[in-house]
Amino acid sequence: MFIKKVVKTYKGNGNSYTEYRFVRGYWTSVGPRHQTLLTVRDIPLPEDKWKQLADAMDCIRDILKSIKGRFILSYDDNPDVLKLYKGYDIKHVTRAKGINRKEGKSGFNEVIIANFKLEHRMQD
Repeated sequence: MFIKKVVKTYKGNGNSYTEYRFVRGYWTSVGPRHQTLLTVRDIPLPEDKWKQLADAMDCIRDILKSIKGRFILSYDDNPDVLKLYKGYDIKHVTRAKGINRKEGKSGFNEVIIANFKLEHRMQD
């Protein structure tokens, strides 16, 4: 797994923002592919520590197992995340992309993961 820095620019006003994607590489019958597992707006670590952070994704799950309080996470919806968090309460949702979305491409699939029952806390 690795972290990819992506800079996007709003077409309307020219403002830009940066997002960081946790990406898993894998092979298919037609060659290598990348799958984004998580997207965040900030990583408060120097770039030379990003690989350690990406490798720590499994550790995050293990740390969350030991906390005494509640947690809620949001990840891109994909099979690897579902395997990683098997046994937790998981809700599949579709949300609108950011304000720069193009017409007809507004849906984005995510999973909401928690260590408590989500159906009492969220609306469909």
